[in-house]
Amino acid sequence: MKYWKSAVLVAALAVLALFTACSGTQETAPAQAPAPQAAAPEPAAEPTEGEVAEAGEVLYACSMGCEVVEEPGRCSKCGMDLEEVATADVSYACPMCDFSQDSAGTCEKCGMALTPKIKKHDHEG
Repeated sequence: MKYWKSAVLVAALAVLALFTACSGTQETAPAQAPAPQAAAPEPAAEPTEGEVAEAGEVLYACSMGCEVVEEPGRCSKCGMDLEEVATADVSYACPMCDFSQDSAGTCEKCGMALTPKIKKHDHEG
């Protein structure tokens, strides 16, 4: 008698699980054609001295060379105010190797993400 009650309970739970899993209605959205892609914007000329750079052309750097970030504020390492730096004055260097380049990406030697550095702080001694 003891096993009979257990068998009925297990069967009832299995049926309940089956109905719960199959009762959801699944609606599929009609296939849509991909949206046309806009033409890539032409690169803007670099601002001349005295001109204010537009959004995306400015990064913010610690004057001590701790970090270069996209948002203004304070340096997360030393607490100094971050200063505007044109993207043309920034290079991207591997934190492990001596590899660097002018655009973001990964190191060709070890594959690590490149970190932005101010070009004037990239001296070796």
